[in-house]
Amino acid sequence: MDDARKKIADLQSKLSAANVIAEGRKSQTEAAKSTPPDPRAAAGVARANDETSADVSMLLNRGDSLLGKGDIASGRLFYQRAAEAGNGQAALRLGTTYDPAFLERAQLRVHGDRSLALFWYQRARELGVAEAEILLKGIETK
Repeated sequence: MDDARKKIADLQSKLSAANVIAEGRKSQTEAAKSTPPDPRAAAGVARANDETSADVSMLLNRGDSLLGKGDIASGRLFYQRAAEAGNGQAALRLGTTYDPAFLERAQLRVHGDRSLALFWYQRARELGVAEAEILLKGIETK
C-alpha cells in the first residue's frame, strides 16, 4: 500500500511539473504573439512553438509509457493535457483509452466510456487527424 502511495505521489509530482511547463510555454507563446512584428519577435514565436511542441511530445511519450505499463488512468492525464494544448494525436490516443472495443482488443481490464471515446475522436478529427474519422465510424456503428 505504501509503495502504491509513493507511485501515486511520484506521478502527481510529474504531472504537476508537466502542467507548470505547459503553462509557462503557453504564456511565453502569448507574450511573443503580442509583441510588434520584427525579426526578433518572429524568432521568439518560433522558439516558443518549438518548445511547446517538445513539451507536448514529452506528454505524449509519458502517456504512451504509462499506457504500455497498463496504467490507463495516469496515461489519460498526460494525453488529456496534450490534447488540450491542441495536439490531435493526443486526442486520438485519449479516445482509444475510452473506446470499449479498443480496451477489449488490448485485453485491458478497464471499463470503457463510449461517449468519452466519441468526444475525443471528434476532437481529434477537428484537430485534423484523418484516422479519427475511421474510429468514429467504427464506434458509431456499435
